[in-house]
Amino acid sequence: MNIVYPEGRSTASGSRHTLAVACIGQLMVVIDGLIVTIALPDIRSDMELSAATQGWVVNAYLLAFGALLLVASRAADRLGHRKVFTAGVVVFTLASLCGGLAPGAGMLVAARVAQGIGAAAIAPTSLSLLTTTFTGDARSRALSAWSATSAVAGAGGLVVGGVITAELGWRWVFLANVPLGVAVFALTAALPAVAGTVEAPPSTPYPWRMVLRRSIVVANVSMAVLGAAMTAALYCLSLFLQNVQGRNPLQTGSALLPMSAVLALGAVTSPRLLARWGTTAVTTTGTIVAAAGAAALTMSMAFDHGPAVLIGATLVWACGAGVLTMPIVSRATADVPPAAAGLASGTVSVARQIGGVLGVAAIAALGVAPAAGIVH
Repeated sequence: MNIVYPEGRSTASGSRHTLAVACIGQLMVVIDGLIVTIALPDIRSDMELSAATQGWVVNAYLLAFGALLLVASRAADRLGHRKVFTAGVVVFTLASLCGGLAPGAGMLVAARVAQGIGAAAIAPTSLSLLTTTFTGDARSRALSAWSATSAVAGAGGLVVGGVITAELGWRWVFLANVPLGVAVFALTAALPAVAGTVEAPPSTPYPWRMVLRRSIVVANVSMAVLGAAMTAALYCLSLFLQNVQGRNPLQTGSALLPMSAVLALGAVTSPRLLARWGTTAVTTTGTIVAAAGAAALTMSMAFDHGPAVLIGATLVWACGAGVLTMPIVSRATADVPPAAAGLASGTVSVARQIGGVLGVAAIAALGVAPAAGIVH
């Protein structure tokens, strides 16, 4: 087995380089899962999509992503995390190019499936690059940065999507990934030789027992719930602001900027909160606050109480959700040996993506969709 040296035995510049690559890769994956959402009204109008097809522009990505995460995770443990990460970046970048040039709905949805395949390789390996490179306090800081990136990308994707859609058109929501993907590929190629090279020998048994411990299972269930809440809230809120309140994409993105800032702040401060109050207190409090904000957000959209109430609800929700990601990810990957790092990271991503798909589906089931202007 090739062993990644802990941070103490690698150069500081190499560790920073690995952290940068992992965070940018995660940014690219998460932001693309949501950036398209804000462009959906323009895509639907331009391509004359039905409400069902409009939903598939989002869910084709999420389903392909979730379905292949564990396959890609195990491949990373076998072949090397950096190799699988690089392959994912290439597939994702080419798929983004096809999506931006798609002449019709069929090719667009196919491109979204291909993007999901690439993302399935990127997401778990972006995390396992960190869990196999950093240890101790450095690992906590690295996971905090990774979680903050996820949080910023989650809401920031809507902001970026609004700017791109308003100024350049919806096709650039896809095409903008091309130069970013090329840059990530170049950065990955320049990673230090030891980074992301953990590789399990062929004789290593499929290490499910390593990631089926009670604490890890509970953490992944928590991540699924969080993923459902975050994806549903952002998807529904984006379309509500445009279809019901009549905002353009740029105005919609700008309205969500404070929420993005609060999510990032929560992720950055969560290590300090954990050190002071402990995991149980932080996750319990964060869950209660996020649930209260989500309930207020749902009511605000259902009765259209106005922008002040809506923004207030999103900020309450963001305060709770922002502090949850890092402790959940930390618990889900704790004490996992390098040979199972990819699998452990993959289960976290699977939980989040499956939760996201269920969250979008729940919008219609709970009757929120008509109020948000998602279906007509």
